[in-house]
Amino acid sequence: MSQISPIVPPVRVAMTGQSLVSHAGLNVVTSFVDALGFRGLCEDRLGQFVPAGARHRPAGILGSLAVMLAGGGEHV
Repeated sequence: MSQISPIVPPVRVAMTGQSLVSHAGLNVVTSFVDALGFRGLCEDRLGQFVPAGARHRPAGILGSLAVMLAGGGEHV
């Protein structure tokens, strides 16, 4: 059953034959990294090398990098 709504324009979908993988399960990996205390360890060890005005902390960057690699990421 399909209805056309004048409020929301139709979305075109093209099948390209590429396999897509959902990364919804990476939330579990992120929780595991946090439970291990990885981010806290990185902050303790590397926090002394970060300038006072830095916007990004090493714990967040390395934690995100670890999750990206666990998810099969290849490019930073």
